[in-house]
Amino acid sequence: MADARPYDGPLAAVQEAIAAEVAAATSRAPIVQWGRRARVVLDDGESGVLISDHYPDRSDGLHVSVEVDLNTTLAPQPCRLDVWGLSDERRTLLTAKQRQAMNTAWATRSIRKIGRLRVEAGRVGAFGVTFSGMIMRIEHVREGGDWRTTITAQDGRLEWANARVQETIVPGIELADFERTLRASEEALLGKAPFEAFAAQFKGIAEVKAIGGYEQGFALMGNSIENNVRLCDALHLEPFWTNGRFIYVPRGRSTRDPAVLLTRGSTLLHEAEVERGYRNVLALLDHRHTPGRQVQLIEEGGKPIGARAYRIESVRRRFSTWDPSWEDQLALRPSTPLPLA
Repeated sequence: MADARPYDGPLAAVQEAIAAEVAAATSRAPIVQWGRRARVVLDDGESGVLISDHYPDRSDGLHVSVEVDLNTTLAPQPCRLDVWGLSDERRTLLTAKQRQAMNTAWATRSIRKIGRLRVEAGRVGAFGVTFSGMIMRIEHVREGGDWRTTITAQDGRLEWANARVQETIVPGIELADFERTLRASEEALLGKAPFEAFAAQFKGIAEVKAIGGYEQGFALMGNSIENNVRLCDALHLEPFWTNGRFIYVPRGRSTRDPAVLLTRGSTLLHEAEVERGYRNVLALLDHRHTPGRQVQLIEEGGKPIGARAYRIESVRRRFSTWDPSWEDQLALRPSTPLPLA
């Protein structure tokens, strides 16, 4: 599991320092985030290759710079990572691991998690995975007396293009939810029983299993890039990628994860309303800021800002161990409130 307390010093001292910075800051002023940590690993199906484990407060570890874009669409979620100062041995090892991954069949890569870039970052109490995706390219460039290694990765590209759907039910959806959704769809029912209607609509893709009781359902066949879109349209579901997971939610709804609370002057740095009640937000970097998850915005005194709750539509994440400001830019849409994290 990710280390929830990446800072090795006294926690009380860190909390006091954070409180002092927050009290002195305005909504647009940068807040010093004590206890930050950035850890980057290339999974290789074995023990993994540690690329960097940097503690900016201690100037400990190799410097990294990260750019990540996440959203609630089916487009691949890109990540670019730069790391400085890798040794000749480590650069050679990374290049070899990349070639191994590219030469390995996708199904094997997926099962063994070969060639997956994992980026963890955050501060005390908010440290976790900020990106996880398949590695695409590694480049080593000489810069003066040092080397810069650039790694590009994408979450969802290979999975979406290559995954074969051979599930007894849509991944991530319980059988009871599946049945309720089908029964609620007048267009799908057409006066027939839900399973027969659905099988007829997706002939060649869905086959009714000749099993009663809990195990009844479909055997789904075919390429997911073709079939999942049709499945989701028929069931009014919205699919997207989050750190290697293919998530389905009812269209326009939030994921079931508890809502994240953003407070002005501490975790909420700036917010502005745009059209139709949507809001653009600048917040401290937090691994919990993922597409589809719900957030609530409040003033320091607890008064809600705008709608009672919002769903994260997109995350633009930029941070560097050279820079004290680790922040997420969020695009939010109004949503039905969920319990807080």
